Amino acid sequence: MSITPSDERNLIYPLLAQLQSEVSWDQFLKRLLPRTGATRICLLQKTAGVAPMLASQREASQAIGASLRSLDIDALEQCGLMPLQSLREGRVYSLDEMRQAGSDKAALRQKQVMARENVRDARFVRFTAGAEINAWLIIMHDRKDFGAADSALLAAVVPFLSVAISLLEDILKLQVRAAVAEEALALIGVGQAVLDADGKTLIADETASAAFKDFGLRPESLAASSKAMARQPLSTRQLLAINQGNRSDVMLRPARNTCKVDGRQPAAVALMRRAGVQPGMQAGQLLADRFGLSAREAELALALCRGQSLIDAGDALHLTRETARNYSKRVYAKTGTSGQADLVRTILGDLVPFA
Repeated sequence: MSITPSDERNLIYPLLAQLQSEVSWDQFLKRLLPRTGATRICLLQKTAGVAPMLASQREASQAIGASLRSLDIDALEQCGLMPLQSLREGRVYSLDEMRQAGSDKAALRQKQVMARENVRDARFVRFTAGAEINAWLIIMHDRKDFGAADSALLAAVVPFLSVAISLLEDILKLQVRAAVAEEALALIGVGQAVLDADGKTLIADETASAAFKDFGLRPESLAASSKAMARQPLSTRQLLAINQGNRSDVMLRPARNTCKVDGRQPAAVALMRRAGVQPGMQAGQLLADRFGLSAREAELALALCRGQSLIDAGDALHLTRETARNYSKRVYAKTGTSGQADLVRTILGDLVPFA
């Protein structure tokens, strides 16, 4: 038994087409059940390099009674029926091969665990996905024995599973990286969008989408600049004034050579920044920790960074002018700055704006 055109259509293609969908993985296992004649299938994966190993377990089963529960992998390992780490990659093992010789007590324990898990026969295969993930595909039956054709099918399926799991892990990592980057930029009011040569938005984060809407930008207004930007060196920058009254600008830079998005080639990256974005609620604490300021000194420093004069900042914080001056001297001393402009430059160049 091996991969047939029908298997490609019903098993492989749907899985690879929707890697991020749990439904897709469930359907894959459920369709593999009748293909192998198994009553239960378990796909187990563990990530190496951490203690204990992180594990995820997906299962599918035929209707074999209301008492069916998740396969107890730990119990099978402890009684010696599943020495998963010792399996040779890509080789399909039978249940008899997994049984380890031992005492009568150990054999009885294995028999009890098999009965409890409702397993008469099984096939096991180990494979890897990337450098960190070990995975195992296990098919089980409560009545009949598996044959050579079933083992051949598992051996043929696991390379596709290895690719699918590796791709899914890469996608998830990229999504985390993108989400973290977008969140950091949003904290300082920065948004980015990728445009094609016609100025149409291919991809945009939430901040950029909102800014485009607020600016009232139409694609044709950026078309000429986007098209020209596609032919420029990566170091090229162009600043487009959108709203002089609100100082709303868009900065364009050439898009790096990337794959097409929905069939369209990226030409330019548009960067915009919302005016008036202030440091978050934790900025004061971060500033205090960073430079050894008191809470009130940190509040005054943030007010000065927002462009307030010392008198206005002191009034807003209900400080007398003399107290405000004393606080400002301590702020300058602790931050190693020599005046408001130097203080602003120091703080805005630190991590405080991202708090």
